[in-house]
Parts: sequence; structure tokens; C-alpha cells
Amino acid sequence: MNDRTDEQLIQEMSKIGELFHQLPDVAVSPYLHAKILAKTTRQAFFVRRTMRYVLPIAAAILLTLGLQNFRALFNNTTSTTHVSEQTTHKTVNAGISLASFGDQEDPIDSMAMDPQLTARDLNPMVMEYMATFKFQQALRLRAKGDYEGVAELLERILKEHPTYSRNADVLTIRIDALFRLGKNYEALQEFSYLKSVDSQRAQILQERWLKN
Repeated sequence: MNDRTDEQLIQEMSKIGELFHQLPDVAVSPYLHAKILAKTTRQAFFVRRTMRYVLPIAAAILLTLGLQNFRALFNNTTSTTHVSEQTTHKTVNAGISLASFGDQEDPIDSMAMDPQLTARDLNPMVMEYMATFKFQQALRLRAKGDYEGVAELLERILKEHPTYSRNADVLTIRIDALFRLGKNYEALQEFSYLKSVDSQRAQILQERWLKN
């Protein structure tokens, strides 16, 4: 690219020289001719040197603006998700409800509002969002009484998103679905695991089942 630019510069200087020869009524000294050519050369090299610094700065500004827009998009999306989740909590009252589980601040909101967020942080943020979306689908299936679909979808979340911040809620509702399906052996296995990782939650689940 530099060779091509130098060649174009030489052609431009040649054209300037031809223009001086085409002006018979104007006496141009060799010194003035050389001075004009030198000025043109300096301007061309100044432009090339300036562009070397301007282009990376412009690219960095565009990348920053794009990242801010992406963060704003996640803010709007997760706000809608949070409202939808609260509505789901109100409609699902039978058996085990999420009203007692996972009312903490939405981790997606806290990540999206982080001013230190970089491109490297987007992957876990997207995975958290995907797991939340699947979890909400499972809640809708549960409200419709499709416990088979609930158990399968929650199992996928546990396998595909092992670091999901609400996996304790996922496991609790999956155990509830398994009991309702009559899969007591599998439900007891899941319950034993829940008891080992969160004994308080397991106790609440056991008390609710005894009441029912």
C-alpha cells in the first residue's frame, strides 16, 4: 500500500511540473519550482503520517460506542425479562413457588450496569441470559401442567449451564416436577444432591411436600 502511494505521489509531482511548462507567460524560476514540489511532498507525507494515528483512534472510538450500545440493549432486554419473571411468580402459586427462592438482584442487570464491562465479559453474560430464558420457559410449562417438559428442560439447564446463578432454584423445581410425574426414585436422588449443596432449601422443600 505504501509503494502504491509513493507512485501516486511521483505522478502528482510530474503533473505539477507539466503544468509549469504549459504556462509560457509566467516565468517560474527553478528555485520556486523546486520549493513548490518540496511543499507538495511534505503535505503528502504529513497526511500519510496523520492517518496512521487517526485511523486507530477512530476505530477505538467506534468500538467503544458499539460496546455501549450493546450494553444498553442488554439493559432493556433484562428489564423486560425481570418484569416477566415477577408476573410468572404471581401466577404460579401451586406446589413450590419461586416466591421464596431467588428473589435476589438479577445478575444480568448487575453485569450490564458494570462500567468496567469489556468484550471478554460478554460470553458469561450471554450464557447467563440464555439460561434465564430457558428457566422462564420451564416456568411457563409448569403453569400449564406440563411437568414432563419442565423436568426435561430443567435437566438441560443443569447440564448446559453448570455455573448458572439460579441452579438451586432450577434443581428445586425439577425435583417437584419429578415427584408429580411419579418418578420418585429419580426425585429422591436429586433431593439428596440438593440436600448436600443447600440443606436449608432442601428442608423447605421437604416441609412443603409434607403439607401437601
